[in-house]
Amino acid sequence: MPQTKKSKGPALRTPLVGHAARICESLMLCQALTVAQLQALHLPCEETVETVGEKAFEKHRRSKLETVRQIMEKLVTHGYVQRTRVSQEWLYGAVRERAVVDVAAYYQRQFQKEFGDQAPAELAWKADAQSLAQGYEWSPYCKIMTWGSSTLKHHIKDMDAHIVLTLACDLAGVTQELWLPEHIIKRLHKGLKVSYAGPDGNTYESQLRPDDWYIFSKQVGNELIREKFLLEVDNGSQVQSNVSTRNKKKQKRSMAHKFRAYHCFMKRDFRRLYGFANAKIIILTSGERRMWNLKTLCEESGGKGRYWFTHKDLFTPANIFCQPIFVRAGDPEGEYVALFSNGGKS
Repeated sequence: MPQTKKSKGPALRTPLVGHAARICESLMLCQALTVAQLQALHLPCEETVETVGEKAFEKHRRSKLETVRQIMEKLVTHGYVQRTRVSQEWLYGAVRERAVVDVAAYYQRQFQKEFGDQAPAELAWKADAQSLAQGYEWSPYCKIMTWGSSTLKHHIKDMDAHIVLTLACDLAGVTQELWLPEHIIKRLHKGLKVSYAGPDGNTYESQLRPDDWYIFSKQVGNELIREKFLLEVDNGSQVQSNVSTRNKKKQKRSMAHKFRAYHCFMKRDFRRLYGFANAKIIILTSGERRMWNLKTLCEESGGKGRYWFTHKDLFTPANIFCQPIFVRAGDPEGEYVALFSNGGKS
């Protein structure tokens, strides 16, 4: 009997099923997520602090996190995803081609069980690897694991915001019609240069890119109301203004410059790229003081009602679509507004 060559890869080769398949699907769209983010999406806690107490809830949560960690270890070991260390936690992403093939096979099996040979057209694309890759704009050349630490930290905060919005939809009866994440926006804005007048009156150019683009809808009586907004996740690293330096690159990184670039972008380029005449710009800040400071800075640059500000302590699933947690440029200090409260208009 001829000898078979020993495989250089993992000894175990099993098709993706259940949570592992759906986790890989999430990573195709989001590029990379932490264990806590994956747990919130795929293994949410059924209990709450109010129902079982803080100690029991923490035990319940740790059990969920450990389950996700074990799944991710297997996915890394068997070459489905990669991981990198960011501060004190692992970030998982850069889904490999074998995962795309196995996710499509997983859905093919699921649809066969549920629908036989007649899977609904709106779902059938998930059962084909090529259609799945195209639908999520997945690329085998994803380089997210090579990004610098500060960029990855911002990506994690951006994904935190996305997950909070996703969970908020279920609580408020809101539908997420569209989400363009940062890597898709990067391609959409390729070659874009926004010309604007800086705080000093000189002309500058900016390769402006928001973090995300969202369209949400909600049925209110007989009317379907939509909210459209660009999201900027502010991690506090951009100074409000850089008047003390003559370095134009450092000046352009300030929020005073960014707001002015946004003013011109919304007038000249937004409709061409996104297909709508107008939309909100939501700035999610790191704290209340930063929120008020950026609102003032935005107003000083000429920003008005399309700019909405909030901070991470208010930005929770229970609040986002149900409570007035935003302050709007041009409104009196202390006045808060809510999404879906003005007919979805910007």
